Amino acid sequence: MNLNNTLMKKCPNCNQEFEPITYRGVEQVYCSKKCRTRQGNLRHKQKLMNNGNTNNFGKDSSENIGTAEKQRENYYERQRDLFEQQQPIINSDILRYIEQCYEARTNAHVSQLKYEAALQELNIYKSKLAALEEEFEEDPEPKNGIIGMLNDLPEWLTPAIGKLLQSEKVQKFVINAIPEPQS
Repeated sequence: MNLNNTLMKKCPNCNQEFEPITYRGVEQVYCSKKCRTRQGNLRHKQKLMNNGNTNNFGKDSSENIGTAEKQRENYYERQRDLFEQQQPIINSDILRYIEQCYEARTNAHVSQLKYEAALQELNIYKSKLAALEEEFEEDPEPKNGIIGMLNDLPEWLTPAIGKLLQSEKVQKFVINAIPEPQS
């Protein structure tokens, strides 16, 4: 309700007169937020049209899809051109070096596994040796002859040896294997 008409302004969007309010040094240009937003949208639309990037303004959806596809194709073509222009980063020497490193690492792992398997086998043999030494300490006298060896055989093998010794051929072989006494 200012009496001075010189302070009144005309809105560029709706041509309505309003009294401008100044905030932080910027003078009000439009009468309302609605007019300011509408003008901003129009400026944005005009800017897009001037740049050739019209997306949704004044076209139906099929034209918009075609434009978007063309833009996407252009983007991929530019990316492909950039990729083709770049020098190859990996050459055959680098690939050969990588293969040699991989092979060396694989060989090292194989050798490590063989070493661990050999250690395990060595530990098994050490435990068997300790068991044999313990057994030898208990009975230091070796058992002489075939009969002494037969006592050390497992129980399941004894019947098979008995049947084998009953065979005629085996008996002849054993008799022939006994040396004649020298006089």
